[in-house]
Amino acid sequence: MDTVLEQKTVSMRKKRGRISGSKAADIVPGKEAFFAWIRYWNRRREMAKRGGFPGGMPGNMNNLMKQAQRMQRQMEESQKELEAKEFSAAAGGGAVEVTVSGKKELVKVKLSEEVVDPEDIEMLEDLVVAAANEALRKVDEANAEVMGKMTGGLGLGGGLPF
Repeated sequence: MDTVLEQKTVSMRKKRGRISGSKAADIVPGKEAFFAWIRYWNRRREMAKRGGFPGGMPGNMNNLMKQAQRMQRQMEESQKELEAKEFSAAAGGGAVEVTVSGKKELVKVKLSEEVVDPEDIEMLEDLVVAAANEALRKVDEANAEVMGKMTGGLGLGGGLPF
């Protein structure tokens, strides 16, 4: 026997009962275990290249971890960008305008002179509440849009407090 490939071929034939005579005597007893070990590791390497082992276990956990860390950094950056933005909403035909930050903090309230009536405070209060609620809704929509891009539309970020 000259090469390892020939030895492997002979051992496979012997295993299947397709070899007889003097060639069977040429095979050394310890080599069969060695070739079985080689076949085992070749199968493992091929399975890892294809992306995983039977049962759904991923072939390369390091790539998964790197991908998760990259996604976490992107989410943090998107969250910082969102917190830096301001969202405005108006009520009463523009008589009351409210500005809210991405952190859902009230930044500014702008009132027109015609809406400030000392005898009708309740209407002014209602307009401020309506404008503030609309501005907060805009923040929530922007947050949902960012989370939708990050999660690929899987709906994973719906209840997260961002």
